Amino acid sequence: MARTLILVADDNPDSRAIMGLILEHRGYDVSTAADGEEAIREARERHPDLILMDLQMPRLSGLEAALALKEDVSTSDIPILAVTAATIDEDIREHGFCGLLRKPVLPRHIVSAVEVCCSRGSPAPEWLEVDGLLAIDEALSVETSRDGGGST
Repeated sequence: MARTLILVADDNPDSRAIMGLILEHRGYDVSTAADGEEAIREARERHPDLILMDLQMPRLSGLEAALALKEDVSTSDIPILAVTAATIDEDIREHGFCGLLRKPVLPRHIVSAVEVCCSRGSPAPEWLEVDGLLAIDEALSVETSRDGGGST
C-alpha cells in the first residue's frame, strides 16, 4: 500500500525541514517546494494527498498557487492547508484552502491536522483551523500549573 504523500510548500528552508521531519517521523512521504511555482509543478507531477502551503512566498504566493491548483482539473481534488504567521484579511477559503494552521504551530497539531485531512475513506474537512499561538499559550499554562504557578 502506498504511503501518504504530503507536499510542504514554504520559502523558509527551516520551516520546510522541520515540518518535513515531523511528518516523515510519523510515516508520511514528504515532498517540498520553495515557492508557489514550484508547489504547482510538484503537485501536478506527484499529486500529493495533502499540501501544507505557506501564504507568503516568492515568485507566486500561496494564495495564487492554491487558486491555480483548484482551477486545474488534475489537482483540484488535493486538499490544501495554509500554514502561516501572516495576518489574513480575506477569506482564504475562496482560494481553495480547507484549513489554516497559524505559526508557530506545535508538531502535534501539524500531525493532527494532517491526520484529519488525510484519513482514508473520509472527505477533507470543510474547514480546519489551529491557532498555534493559542495552543502554545495553553501548553505554557498547563506547564505553569504543573509547576505550582510560580517560582520559589
